[in-house]
Amino acid sequence: MPYKQYTLTPTRDPYSSTGIYIPIDIEDAIAELDKALSDTVKTELKAANNLFDYHFTLGEWMRQNWGLWLGSRLAQHFHDMNVLNPDLMSIFLLRSYQEHLNRPPETVETLLHSLENKRLTPDNFFRKVGEVAQKLVNCDRASFWLIDREKEEVRTKVVVNDKQKTVRVAIGQGLMGQVAESGEMIAIPFDFYKSSHPQVEAIKALDDRVFYRTCSTLTIPVRKASGELLGVMHLINKTQPGNFPPYHPETHPTAPERWRTSFNREDIAIIDRLNQTVSQLIDRVFY
Repeated sequence: MPYKQYTLTPTRDPYSSTGIYIPIDIEDAIAELDKALSDTVKTELKAANNLFDYHFTLGEWMRQNWGLWLGSRLAQHFHDMNVLNPDLMSIFLLRSYQEHLNRPPETVETLLHSLENKRLTPDNFFRKVGEVAQKLVNCDRASFWLIDREKEEVRTKVVVNDKQKTVRVAIGQGLMGQVAESGEMIAIPFDFYKSSHPQVEAIKALDDRVFYRTCSTLTIPVRKASGELLGVMHLINKTQPGNFPPYHPETHPTAPERWRTSFNREDIAIIDRLNQTVSQLIDRVFY
């Protein structure tokens, strides 16, 4: 298949050696391919009989843009698995992604069960929880923030320049800090930019710097069964089902059609179920 037929819209990362976000592991790579590939290519890959047909197209793109020849963190993940050749790495990724496309649809129960059975550590906990939240309610971004009462802040971990970085927000500041302080949910529907919430201008300014478009948000407290507040779940841009073109930063600040919707009561109920699971896992992982 000619390379030009791929309409890839990968996550940009100005701190990456390739300018493209480089996944941490295979699971992260699958999530990135889900975001970057069109529905047409996904359908073709799902039914492909010979994945080697993609070796010099999509496979080549992964080898080049994910730094598989350059010893990137994804390449190092394969080295730890004793897979040393970048050609074999890309074939492995193609097979893993095809298997992902052919799995039965994930349900709330299977996603929560998968989180409970992951090898969670203080380093990967934030990313793994965010990935499950993102899938559960079909949104573009999701993050978990842990409350630190001693430092009066909430914190999460993000990947910057191929390294994990802790991001901290003072309790009372920003959407996450406000929910950590009040214990009350904040839901801002589409169009976020037209909301009267006091955080809108600050988030618009951040969007301008990174060429993103926040359209809707949902920020929910995470509590123990006793009611003790442990953290905050923050979700951005509920995504409509259907065949919409991926978001292109070049269209900023126009709101894309795929995000012209809002989080609803069902989403809140699902995240509440996730939060119950998360609250039970926090003690196991952090304390």
